[in-house]
Amino acid sequence: MITHGDRNVPACSLRNIGGKVFDLVIVGAGVAGASAAILASQRGLSVLLVDSQFFPRDKVCGGCLNQRAQSFLQSIGLYDKIKYAGAVVIDRLHLQINKYSSQWGVPSMLSVRRSTLDQMLVDHAEHCGTTFIDGIRAKIQSIDAGSDNQHRVVILKSTSSTDSATEPVSVLGRRVVVASGLSRSSLPISEEWPASVMENSRIGLHALVPRDKVPELFASSSPGTKPQLHMLVGSAGYLGICDTDGDCVDLAAAMDPSAVRVAKDIGATVQQVLRECGADSSFVRDLNWQSTPHLTRQSECVAKQNIFLLGDATGYVEPFTGEGMSWAFKGAEALVPLLYQAHLSSDTKTAEKEWNLWITKHRNHRQRISRWVARQSRKAERAKWVLRMCDWVPPIRNQLLHSIMT
Repeated sequence: MITHGDRNVPACSLRNIGGKVFDLVIVGAGVAGASAAILASQRGLSVLLVDSQFFPRDKVCGGCLNQRAQSFLQSIGLYDKIKYAGAVVIDRLHLQINKYSSQWGVPSMLSVRRSTLDQMLVDHAEHCGTTFIDGIRAKIQSIDAGSDNQHRVVILKSTSSTDSATEPVSVLGRRVVVASGLSRSSLPISEEWPASVMENSRIGLHALVPRDKVPELFASSSPGTKPQLHMLVGSAGYLGICDTDGDCVDLAAAMDPSAVRVAKDIGATVQQVLRECGADSSFVRDLNWQSTPHLTRQSECVAKQNIFLLGDATGYVEPFTGEGMSWAFKGAEALVPLLYQAHLSSDTKTAEKEWNLWITKHRNHRQRISRWVARQSRKAERAKWVLRMCDWVPPIRNQLLHSIMT
């Protein structure tokens, strides 16, 4: 590996791979992309994995791995390593809607920073044979009319302004997976890949705080205090707070863009939710917040012309207890066998058709509960009655928890 200090030098790596042909080029090295790279490399495919950010990096995410996600990590041999890296076991949920509060026992989850999880996935992908380069912006070239070329050309360019060799290079991919999140910026022409965004979609926010800077209510810093996931719902949106590795507390929120615009400050919007729930809000004001575009969206087509969308690029609903990461793992498990079969048979059209059908079927099923929960959170009075009903009728609560967290 070529390094410069603690970083890869992407320009040097680019010179080494320019003009090469890969069975699979994966754009985006998050949970979905790195998992697909691992599974494809294990099947013997030549895989190039690129990401626009330098690793390790944090990103907007609650960082909770539910039991489906944990099962996947066990299947690829990373579960114990992630626990050893400091992932925090969460088995209690504190729900707060304005002044109404409830405590639930939940199926055991793991809380881990995305910088930790994604780096371990990428390292494992490299161990399996994947070629990985970070700090690289990718763009898939359009296919000329009438062209019978079955390979997609992907243009790669370093995102670093300090590299002396910044000329872009091209690689060929027999198939390309776009796992670059909500933006899908690597696609050749966005108009050819329409996506619908829900009119009142919220935006995602994220920050990390040292545990000793967080009020005791939200950080298990005192001896004998068990970590828990706090979900606070207010008029502007909702906020998740939980301990994570690195002696940090993870803050992840879904907020109404209009509320952020009115407040003219992300921290002030999060403070509003905390104050409405009767909690100390001073610790969030001056944090370094990351944000996303509108969250709730859906790609109308997820595969054509040797390009396959994966993870958040296929569609997303407001986050809730790790459903997004679980969806990414499940998608990688389903897509890679289709890509491998297409590699053996040279029949990409069948893989494209089956992937569009699989996403349509499973996306609607998996996201139904998340959409329902997101709707309830928008009306505080209704949400409080739903919470009371779950407290009064435990079987309803247990079924809801099973649908989301197992």
